Amino acid sequence: MNSRQPGSSLGTSLSSWFSSPGPASGGGELKLAREYLYSDSGLLAVEDANATSSPPADLAIWRPSTGQWWTQRSEYTSQVTVPWGASTDVPTIGDYDGDGKTDFCVFRPAEGRWYLIKSGSGDSATTVIPFGSNGDVPAPADFDGDGRTDMAVWRPASGTWYIRKSSDLSVIQLPLGSIGDTPNPQDFDGDGRADIAVWRSATKTFYSVNSSDGEMAFTIIGMQGLPVSADYDGDGSSDYAVREGAVWKIKQSSDGAFRTVSWQEDDDIAIHNDYDGDGRVDIAAWSPHDGKWHILQSSTGTERVEQWGMNGDIPLPALYRR
Repeated sequence: MNSRQPGSSLGTSLSSWFSSPGPASGGGELKLAREYLYSDSGLLAVEDANATSSPPADLAIWRPSTGQWWTQRSEYTSQVTVPWGASTDVPTIGDYDGDGKTDFCVFRPAEGRWYLIKSGSGDSATTVIPFGSNGDVPAPADFDGDGRTDMAVWRPASGTWYIRKSSDLSVIQLPLGSIGDTPNPQDFDGDGRADIAVWRSATKTFYSVNSSDGEMAFTIIGMQGLPVSADYDGDGSSDYAVREGAVWKIKQSSDGAFRTVSWQEDDDIAIHNDYDGDGRVDIAAWSPHDGKWHILQSSTGTERVEQWGMNGDIPLPALYRR
């Protein structure tokens, strides 16, 4: 176990896919089979159909009090600290330049702007993109399947998704969801593109629209909680999943069976990702009390424990590799 940690000083159809106005706020080759990115309590994946392996995720936290990111490579060979963001920002990491590495990014709700450091351009190259408005919920994912994360926001007041496609920079808008829902974009149909989706805890149901055919899907999980959807069975399609307290309930896309797992404490934070590099997302929880990562490795069924972070931090595991 590595005991080091950062110090305290430091809609119903996709017919509108190709045309529609954006939100009112102004205007490389991949080498991974699937890059998992943890952003604002949601997991997203960037696909590469030509790759055959998935490196294990790095440990990382963002410290709102200082705006600093602390990352540690999964094999412990290096640590990186990057100052980026303010206390009121929302971390929205993703692979926005398609180089196979996670980019540091935050969404600033008060301004409706995304502040981005592209890993392929060096830590000194920054980009500011106005997209969204105050009250929007950032929901980035690879919606067009080009291997790059697309900036996207979900507007609760209208239930509208605004997606800025990285492939051609066009903006689309799609209706799905209502106030009280939680956006949960994932590739549920396995076509290499993220599907718009929301989790409605009150009805214990996921509502999603398949990017492959535009059909609406309704998936009842049978318990309330927060969405933790990801590809836990490694079949290339995300599994609908919810965590309520310490209990995880997963509907496996491979066979439709439900899997229920109790893992760690009720107030821990879900940090599911592929930590052992076997192509399957591992159930994992981060304790804000002591900064410990508790990972249930899918390859062996054993627990891996790491210490990285402290109370007040936001855990954001992904593939940074600076």
